[in-house]
Amino acid sequence: GVSPAVKVGANIVKVLHEIEIEAEATHLPHNISVDISSLQSIDDQIHVRDLTIPEGVTVLTGADEVVVLAQEVAEEEEATAKDITDIEVEKKGKEIESSTEDAKE
Repeated sequence: GVSPAVKVGANIVKVLHEIEIEAEATHLPHNISVDISSLQSIDDQIHVRDLTIPEGVTVLTGADEVVVLAQEVAEEEEATAKDITDIEVEKKGKEIESSTEDAKE
């Protein structure tokens, strides 16, 4: 889904990328979806206990573990963000002075 917290200036941060589960081989899920539309404002969080777990699957990861959160964008990050055209590219390798080249000729 889409998080309303993003509309008020939050970043969505994935805190937990994997959870530990136990299940019979026939019940192993390929993935577990996380609906971020419940993140309404900055500092809202989705915990492991909030996930919809398929039948026959036991979650071993702690229920209070944070999976995703809405975090306020730091003012420093906004201030230091640059347009890509402002970035200078450094030259790699040695630069030979023209006077050295003229002396060799």
